Amino acid sequence: MLYQDAHLCSLKAALLCRGGANKHHPQRGVNSPLAEFPWEVRIPRMAITRHCWKCGTEYKLPGTPGRSECCHRCNADLKVCLNCVSYDPRVAEQCRDRRADLVAEKHLANYCEYFEFIRREFVPPVENTSREAKARDTLKNLLGD
Repeated sequence: MLYQDAHLCSLKAALLCRGGANKHHPQRGVNSPLAEFPWEVRIPRMAITRHCWKCGTEYKLPGTPGRSECCHRCNADLKVCLNCVSYDPRVAEQCRDRRADLVAEKHLANYCEYFEFIRREFVPPVENTSREAKARDTLKNLLGD
């Protein structure tokens, strides 16, 4: 790995010393910091936004949502613990703000006065694929619920 890094650096240095225009971008010189090399892969990052915790729809209005505001796509409540800056599943009561009252259902709207909408990348919720969940689903299908 170390050899590959050293070889790559020497190859880039040789190309930069050659001067002239980049074959992929003739208007940009090779000495330009904007010169791109064909082997570099750029991974696009997702935008950091305020969005629905359930489906990822962006909340574009200024300020924080009211208690009764819902997502336009999935109808999930927006003023919930799962959308708050202080929410942390690893902390006792899942809230880093000690002044806040205990909220039992983190996915439902509440009256927390310390709510602040978090800006983050959307990561879809993980489906529960445990043995217990599969057994519960099988039982529901068997009983017709």
